[in-house]
Amino acid sequence: MSAKKLLTIFGATGNQGGSVISTILNNSSLNSKYSLRGITRDTSKPAAQELAKKGVEVVRADLSDPASLKQAIAGSYGVFAVTNFWESMDGAKETQQGRNIVDASLATGVNHLVISSLHSVNKLTNGSLHVPHFDSKAAIDEYAESVRADKLNASYFHAAFFLQNFDTMLRKGDDGNFSITLPIDPAARVPLIDIQADAGKWVAGLFEAGAAANGKTVQGISFWTDMQTFAADLAKAIGSKVAYNNVPADVFKSFLPEAIADELTENMKLVDQYSYYSKGAETNQPQSDALLLKGAQLATVQSWAKSLKL
Repeated sequence: MSAKKLLTIFGATGNQGGSVISTILNNSSLNSKYSLRGITRDTSKPAAQELAKKGVEVVRADLSDPASLKQAIAGSYGVFAVTNFWESMDGAKETQQGRNIVDASLATGVNHLVISSLHSVNKLTNGSLHVPHFDSKAAIDEYAESVRADKLNASYFHAAFFLQNFDTMLRKGDDGNFSITLPIDPAARVPLIDIQADAGKWVAGLFEAGAAANGKTVQGISFWTDMQTFAADLAKAIGSKVAYNNVPADVFKSFLPEAIADELTENMKLVDQYSYYSKGAETNQPQSDALLLKGAQLATVQSWAKSLKL
């Protein structure tokens, strides 16, 4: 029997799960302490096979099938749960999938569950903004807190606005220069995360903190900035001009496909009016930083920009 603690990672071939696995595999201290099981829907795809070559136990499970979840989680010390609203764009389905992971973790005696989720925009804004992919995740947290009692340690990773969103938001003009066009005040404080580089540092930090992270929620960021500064820093990083254009929300909405226009426009209003997490949330960051993996170096505009395909 291995003396290592088994961590089961959902979304193993995705941005967040992949980051957790990479963080642990590339840290000798963590790698000596934890063994890894990666959950994916298709164990035959190349990304899953690459994980297997690195020593990760790759297992298939369906988030909508409670029996398969119990089997996949069995024997785990810790579980990292991540759900995907955009796969179905069905908030009720996403919430149920998260509840299924919570139930399976309780049923199989998991010690520590870390859930990638978000806060309720409906509650934060008293119903003035509607961002379903936030509220469906918030409902998972609420469920976990309502059923776990003292049977399960649970922690909540609330990732900031993904830097990877700028892969499509950064537009190149005919003159070779770039622009970013959003309905966010240039001076509004915005939390950003390189989700591929840094999600694992936050999640591993929560597992390492153990009972000290029980019931805690972290604002998972790489850095705080404002859009004017971000555009200037990005320009330096890529060696090209980057203009930031602040447009009205209805103009931004008109650029988007109808199926996601309302959702994403309301999301931008959340960033603009509430700094994503809540007004003044930046002052709370030290509480989250205390649970970051010790010694971790978070991404910068410069480090993230190296991954851009310009």
